[in-house]
Amino acid sequence: MTTTTAAKNTMLDSLTVNKIRLHSGATTNGTQNKVLLQDGSSEAEAACVYAAAANAERDLSNPVAITGLDANSTVSHFSLWNNTTFVASRAFNTSEVYNGANGTANINTAKFTLSDA
Repeated sequence: MTTTTAAKNTMLDSLTVNKIRLHSGATTNGTQNKVLLQDGSSEAEAACVYAAAANAERDLSNPVAITGLDANSTVSHFSLWNNTTFVASRAFNTSEVYNGANGTANINTAKFTLSDA
């Protein structure tokens, strides 16, 4: 069954997303492969705002910076949350390794989409 782009946009817009977390590998429920902050216990996460869906995808309204990443953290995936409820996860287009020099992940895009497959 094919779903129209307008229907996909409506479905995506019905999801509340207000937090993004970073991961060092794939995560199916947001709990695997967490990237930690330098304190060794806090998760690398930040509040975020998503724009309305267009062309069956949603992306951040504004860039997000997550500071204080643990030395040598590898960031390859992200998960999206509505407060404490897991919403979705995806891989970034490229992985980044933070070697402690700066420890800040600047996230300009973190799209999630709906497809017919």
